[in-house]
Amino acid sequence: MLGRIEGDICSEDLGPCGNDCAARCSLGHGGGKGSCDISSGTPTCMCYYDCAAPPPKIKTCEVALDIGTSGCDNKDCNARCAAKFPSPQDGYGFCYSLPPYISCHCRYKCTDYGRR
Repeated sequence: MLGRIEGDICSEDLGPCGNDCAARCSLGHGGGKGSCDISSGTPTCMCYYDCAAPPPKIKTCEVALDIGTSGCDNKDCNARCAAKFPSPQDGYGFCYSLPPYISCHCRYKCTDYGRR
């Protein structure tokens, strides 16, 4: 996945094109515009963004969906998190226990814009 500079607009090859090309570009480069390039025969997701602004850092965030004292099912928890944080955030869930409490936790990709 290579990037190149064209004046003040940068571009990056994000790999195979899909329904989420624009979202992947926007997540990786705030304000970036993603589009499918079919000139090479194989649809490729190209991201075009302002070179002056560095892309936000991608980090992993975590949130608890619920906290209780009754059971938690890992398969159900994972399905709930995947639905709440779909691609490009790629959410997944797991049950976390700290007796007597148990909760469904989600981890997903998020951006860091330098806020502390």
